[in-house]
Amino acid sequence: MKSQRVGVVVFLFGIPGEIFSNAIIKKIAEEISCRENAIIFSQRGIHFEFGFDVEYANGNSESPTLKIAEQAAEWAWRKGIGKIIVVAASPHINRCARDIEASLKMKSVLPVKVLKCAEAFMYDGLWFRKESEQFRTRHRFYWNIREWILTRLPFPIYRRAAN
Repeated sequence: MKSQRVGVVVFLFGIPGEIFSNAIIKKIAEEISCRENAIIFSQRGIHFEFGFDVEYANGNSESPTLKIAEQAAEWAWRKGIGKIIVVAASPHINRCARDIEASLKMKSVLPVKVLKCAEAFMYDGLWFRKESEQFRTRHRFYWNIREWILTRLPFPIYRRAAN
C-alpha cells in the first residue's frame, strides 16, 4: 500500500494568535505534525517552532474560514497531500472541515481524506477567552448563534458572505 502525504491545516480561534486558545491549537498541531510526519498549513497569527515545515495562508489572522480553506485546498494540491488533519477549536472544527471539503471538490482535488483532530474535543471548556479581540470567540452564546446561521446558509450564499 502506497503511503500518502499528510498535511495539518490550522485555524485560529480568536485573536491575537498568542491567546491561550491558540496556544492549545498550536500545541495540538505540533504534536500531530511530529506523530504523522506531516507538513503544516496555518492561518497567520500562530508562530511555530523552528524545525516545522509550515506554509502560512495569505491574509491576516482575521481572514474568513472559507478563504483559509480555499487556500488549504490549493496547498494540498500543490504538495500532493492525500490526507488533511484539521486542527481547530472544537466549536469551529466542523465548519472548517466542511469548508475544506467543499473547496477540494470545487478544485476537483479528490480524493483527499479530511479528518478532524480528536484532541480538540479534550479542551471543550477552554476555547472561549475573555482576552480575545473577537467578540464571538469570547462568549459561547454569541459564537453558537453565528455558527448556527453560517452552517445553515446554502453554500453559494455562504460563499458570497465570506468574501
